[in-house]
Amino acid sequence: MERCRKLLGSNGFAAFVSLPPEQDDTLNQAGFCVKKVFEPFYIADVQLQPHLSRTTISTSQTIQIIYRSLTPYVKETCDQFVATFGVQGYDIAISAIDDHNSSIHENILLLTDLELPLLVDMGKEEFLGLQRITNSAKNIIWPTNGDLTIGKRPEYNLSTGFSRSLRTEQAALNIITVDFDDESKHNLVGIVSQKLLDQVHGHASEHEYCVIGNKTFISRVQFDEHLNKVYCVDEHNLEEKAVEVAGPVIGKIQNGNIVFEADHRPDPLEADEVEVEVWASGLNKEGVLAANGTDLSVEFSHEISGVVSQVGKKVTDLAKGDLVYGFSFNKLATFQRVPQYILQKLSDESEICERASLPMAFGAALYGLDTLARLSRNETLLILPGSGLAGNAAIHIAKTKGAMPYICVLEEREVDAVAQLYNLPTKQVICLSELENIRGSDSSFFQFDVIFSSGWTDPAIVREVWRYIAPFGRFVHCGRKRLHFRAAIDSNPVKRGANYLAFDMIDIYTHRRRYFETLIKGVEALYQLNEIAPLGPLVTRDIGQINGAIADFSDHYTSGKTVLVHKKLSKQQDSAPLQILPAAPSLKLRPDVTYLLVGCLGGLGRSLTLWMISKGARTFMFLSRSGADSKQAAALMQNLLDAGASVTVVRGDVSVKADVEQAVASVDPDRPIRGVIHAAMVLQDGLFHNMTYESWVASTDPKVKGARNLHDALTDQPLDFFVMTSSISGTMGTPAQTNYAAGNTYMDALATHRINNGMHAMSIIIPMVLGIGVVSENLELEASLKWKGMYGIDDESLMAAFEVAIIEQADSQNVHGNLIAGLDPVRLEAAITEAGEDIDCFWRSNPRFKSVVRAMNEKKGDMAQLGNTILKQLTSGELGGSEARDTVAASMARKLSRMLMIDREDVRVNEGSITSYGIDSMIGAELRTWIFKEFAVDIPFQQLLGAAFTIFKFADFVCTKHRI
Repeated sequence: MERCRKLLGSNGFAAFVSLPPEQDDTLNQAGFCVKKVFEPFYIADVQLQPHLSRTTISTSQTIQIIYRSLTPYVKETCDQFVATFGVQGYDIAISAIDDHNSSIHENILLLTDLELPLLVDMGKEEFLGLQRITNSAKNIIWPTNGDLTIGKRPEYNLSTGFSRSLRTEQAALNIITVDFDDESKHNLVGIVSQKLLDQVHGHASEHEYCVIGNKTFISRVQFDEHLNKVYCVDEHNLEEKAVEVAGPVIGKIQNGNIVFEADHRPDPLEADEVEVEVWASGLNKEGVLAANGTDLSVEFSHEISGVVSQVGKKVTDLAKGDLVYGFSFNKLATFQRVPQYILQKLSDESEICERASLPMAFGAALYGLDTLARLSRNETLLILPGSGLAGNAAIHIAKTKGAMPYICVLEEREVDAVAQLYNLPTKQVICLSELENIRGSDSSFFQFDVIFSSGWTDPAIVREVWRYIAPFGRFVHCGRKRLHFRAAIDSNPVKRGANYLAFDMIDIYTHRRRYFETLIKGVEALYQLNEIAPLGPLVTRDIGQINGAIADFSDHYTSGKTVLVHKKLSKQQDSAPLQILPAAPSLKLRPDVTYLLVGCLGGLGRSLTLWMISKGARTFMFLSRSGADSKQAAALMQNLLDAGASVTVVRGDVSVKADVEQAVASVDPDRPIRGVIHAAMVLQDGLFHNMTYESWVASTDPKVKGARNLHDALTDQPLDFFVMTSSISGTMGTPAQTNYAAGNTYMDALATHRINNGMHAMSIIIPMVLGIGVVSENLELEASLKWKGMYGIDDESLMAAFEVAIIEQADSQNVHGNLIAGLDPVRLEAAITEAGEDIDCFWRSNPRFKSVVRAMNEKKGDMAQLGNTILKQLTSGELGGSEARDTVAASMARKLSRMLMIDREDVRVNEGSITSYGIDSMIGAELRTWIFKEFAVDIPFQQLLGAAFTIFKFADFVCTKHRI
């Protein structure tokens, strides 16, 4: 082995088809580090040791060793590193992490975690020292002693989440973590030295290692074959059933298609609710986008007709057996529960399909033109292309009001067909190319009283028409807005009295649902007066053909409306079967025990506890710092009591051990604690270099100390489950969340620790959750997460994750401790496509996610990878001189436009500094990261945000760095 070692260079390796265990020590003594690839193959890397021959390097380079406390073991280890790097010709600097007088070098060996984990109880001076190090260093290697593959000492895993997040904030910083088990500590100096030299010479492609014995493992996110087989049935194992015999089912998106599963509806009905057996559903643009995963909404049906099957105790206007139609935001369930006030009776079964086509389109047109714009007789209305079904309905509404509708089409050949379909003179159908020619002769403004568009109208058309809207004109903008169109509007039209009136039916349903009563009554009144009719041609498709209907969907002026038929309405009607998911394991909770919930008195708590009640739970204890003081918490308590639950609220802080112990001790011994859900969280987002120590503590304590206190207090309890809500921020490493990411990866390791010590546990790693929790209360956070190529899950999907996590803990053979939700390859690809070309999809290039990216490409087909096209042109010589500068400048201008949500034409290449567009330090850090990835240059903050640093000067800076 020693002879083999001498034949290999410093980056060489030897491959073995098989390797008996007793050979590990022999190889290690010969200077190798053994890595297991997959059975029975092994690779042995050359391992740097003090006695190895000296490499030719610059002796001016310095390696700085940072320690926390210079104990005898730490000093001995430092001495070994000094000897090792000294042989290699490096200068060595040694300093304490809280020594603020020492300078920081480029290459850092962080020995702060050799004996005790730094981040779990880091003091303020140490925190400030870590900031200094990460702000100045280029390469950091961070060995830990957590034995993390079995979670032996989970406190060491904070550094993993911290490092993942920090890498996304500072793309130029190469930070590597290497964790050792007890058996491998004697190899620490050799392995870490080699990894650090790989960093210095640019050979490091991995960022996370775990060393077990003489084997080194790398980190990869892999699909859980067992869980996916049991809970995520693929398209080859679906059952086909006719809708008449399928029973209550509800739609679910799986692998990019809508399939159906059993619908377990909680009982009883709300007092003012009506349950409708659905016979028909209208298909709308909002539903198509949700089904395709390109919208944050999670419902893909919004209007129904059918027969009443149940009524709540306060319902007086409807009775079982009544035919009805109206609004219902749902997932194509065959039985849907809706408030009675958004339904209207219908008398004839033959109108089922017609009525199901009316509410969304005509409701939106009514709200936009009547409620907002107050369109009146003899006024003119211009409907822009892309206004969708609501725009089509607006034509009819305008006629009912005695107004004069004009329709703008994209091509000349559409004029005659549209005019004929809507019974309009051809002069009222305008081709887009002629739009400029119809401005009034006395001014430069469009002479229309009201303009109607939607979130799917070309933003360039919207901006142009709004800019030249007539004085006191009203611009109605309805529907979902694309991410890139959430920009500030031009304020000049407002100065001449114009109104910009934007709305979205989904938002109205969420925040002002009662207004839908007015809308459905308005639609019904117009229909009874024969002033409106279904948007023709009316196309009916069987509910079993839902995926084909979505693929064929169009909302052009001439496309008409598609209605999905649930019930066979005639003997001649062909009925396509539904694709049904086989029943997955179902959870049953115990009514005779207590479930301890932490951080569950908000929006998440309501969904979670009601779901747990539907599964059989009856006794809850809440631990909360504020108790039940808030209105939201008080309302939740009342809801649980009304549902027959027993509820106790203990005021206390989960991060305070005494509070946790007091809560556990106060539990009725006749109803012992048998389940724990720890969902406490505090977001204190901010870039690490600007973060305060107080923000660090506030965010990490509930996760780290809280989870540990619960673990310690309940170690001797025979729990059925111990669930912690972790976050995708710790797994992917989202920027501006180093504190939050660190706390979450601690929870992940604690779950592994409990399992390997014979206890139940699971951490659920969740993405953004729509409709409840912090994301629902913060639109900027929602947009930011989507900009990073992520999609959201609804509360139903979150409850499904809880169900899997709890069920699986009963089978210790299958539990791995961490359950990642929200990494569906099809939905990720759809989210990336929707976010656009300048998406900050930092995780796609991370080797840890290779299996996810591979699955995305397999589902979608081979696609061009994102990013770096300009860099390739610069480095290959394809671009040169002024062309290179113009290309870089245009790329930066486009990035600023999208990032800051301002019009592209308002971003001047040679006028005003980059910072003059409103870039703060957080946006600046994101921009620096993008610059490094896009152009491979690291630009200092001070220069990027300089008062005279224009886009053109930036382009010149990039080209100079690439010697162009």
